[in-house]
Amino acid sequence: SFAKFTPLEVVRHFLSLGAEAKLGVSQRDVSIFFSDIAGFTTICEGTPPVKVLSLLSEYFEAMVTVIVEEQGTMLEFIGDAILAVWNAPNSVTDHSVRAITASLRMNEALIELRRGWVGKGENHH
Repeated sequence: SFAKFTPLEVVRHFLSLGAEAKLGVSQRDVSIFFSDIAGFTTICEGTPPVKVLSLLSEYFEAMVTVIVEEQGTMLEFIGDAILAVWNAPNSVTDHSVRAITASLRMNEALIELRRGWVGKGENHH
C-alpha cells in the first residue's frame, strides 16, 4: 500500500534494505531535475484528448527511460512536467554528472521524438 503514495524506486529501496518504512529525513546533496513541455497548452488546444494522451505517454516513456538509465529516481509527473532526483533514496556518487548527462540525453531523445512526429505528419513544437 505504501507504493500508492511513494515512487516505485523508493519502495524498492526500502524493500532491499528489509527496513520498515518510516517518516524521516537524512541530509545529503542531491541533484534535482524539473522540466515541462514548452507550449503544451497550445498543443492541447488544437489536439484531440486521445492524441494528447498518446503524445504524453510516448514523451514520458522516453524521458523516464533515460532517467532510470542514468540512475535517477522518477518522483512525479505534474501535468506535462517531470520531477526526478539523483542521490536519493539510492546513493549515486556522481549524481550531478548523471543528472546533467540525463538532461542532455533527454534533449536528444526529444529531438528524435519530434522527427518521428513530423514524419507522421504531426506538428508538436
